[in-house]
Amino acid sequence: MVILLAGMEKRVFVVLNMLSSRNSPAVRQQIIRSLEEADLSFELYEHSALGPIKPVVERAIKNGVHCIVAAGGDGTVSAVASMLVGTPIPLVIIPLGTGNALAYEFRIPFAVDAALRLIKDHDVRTIDAMQVEDRHVILIVGAGVLGSTMKTTLPEHKRRFGRFAYVLNGLRRFAIARRKRFTVTVDGQVHQFKATEVFVANAAAIGQPPFHWGTHVIPDDGVLDICVIRGRTLFEHIRILLSMLLNMHRQMPRMTYLEARKEVIIDCELRVVSHADGEIAGRTPITVKLLPQAVHLFVPRKYKRPSLIDFSKWNFAHISGLVEGARPSTSLTKSRSRTRSRTSRRRS
Repeated sequence: MVILLAGMEKRVFVVLNMLSSRNSPAVRQQIIRSLEEADLSFELYEHSALGPIKPVVERAIKNGVHCIVAAGGDGTVSAVASMLVGTPIPLVIIPLGTGNALAYEFRIPFAVDAALRLIKDHDVRTIDAMQVEDRHVILIVGAGVLGSTMKTTLPEHKRRFGRFAYVLNGLRRFAIARRKRFTVTVDGQVHQFKATEVFVANAAAIGQPPFHWGTHVIPDDGVLDICVIRGRTLFEHIRILLSMLLNMHRQMPRMTYLEARKEVIIDCELRVVSHADGEIAGRTPITVKLLPQAVHLFVPRKYKRPSLIDFSKWNFAHISGLVEGARPSTSLTKSRSRTRSRTSRRRS
C-alpha cells in the first residue's frame, strides 16, 4: 500500500488495479498528479491478484472518506461497489480494464484526469445491486454455459488472447452444449425452460462494446432483467451473438426476457455452474435478490443514458475498425488524438 497526501479539502481513497489492461506507471502518475492539482487529500492502494481489496476498503469506509475511486476494469469496480452497498459513500470510476460496463453505461470519461474531475463536478446516480447469499453483486448473475466457460478458460489463454479467449472457449462450449431444463422463479411466479444459459443482468453493456444485452437493461430502474438463452445448435447461438451486434435482441425467437422487482431463483435439473460478476459463484440453485438504490455513483453532469443509436454507432465503429476503441467518451478520443500527434511530431 502506498499512502500519498495532498491538500486537505476532501479525503479520497483510490483502489488501483495494477493488473488492469490499461494500467501503466504513466497512469499511476496521472492519478497522483490530478488529485494533487485538485487539492485533494488521498490514499492510493495498489491492488494486485495477491492483495485483498475488502479489508482496506472496509478500513477506508470506517475511517470516513469523501468518496472511493475504483481504477480498473469490471472486476475492480464491482468489488469496490459491492462494499459500498447501503453506505452514503459514493463511487468514482476510472475505466482501465478490458471490460468497463458501468463506464460505458454512464458515459464516464476514459481519460484519467477527466474521470477524476467528477469528484468535484458531477451528478449522482444511485444504482441497484443484487444480493447472492452473503455477497453483493453489481452487474450480472447467471448459470449455464457462461459459467462453465469462465471455469474452463485457461489462464495462459487469457494472458495471450485477452477477452477473446472467453469468446473462443465460449463458442466451443456452446457447440457441444445441450439444453437443460431450468426452473426460473420470478417474484414467486414459476417459469420452466429448456435453455443453455439463464442470467440476471443489471447493466446493458457486456464489458467492452460491441456486445450488450439490450437498451432496456438499466442499472438504476429498480428492475432486474432476466434473459433466457434457448439456442439448440451452434448456429442458433451465433445468430444470438449477431443479434447483440445488430440490436435485435427482442426479435430473436430463441431468447426470452423477464423482469423481476424482488427476487429471482435459478434452478436446474442438473447442478450447473453459476457465476456472478465474472467469478464462479458455485452451482445451482442460486437466489438473486434486488437491492434497489444501493450504490451512489458520480457521473457527468446532464448525463443522458446511451440510446439505441449510441449502441449502434459503437457497434459499427468496433466492427468496421474505423474508430480505435470506440469509447463513448470524447475525452478519451481527444486524449488519444493528442498522444498520436505528439508521437508523430517526435518521429518526424
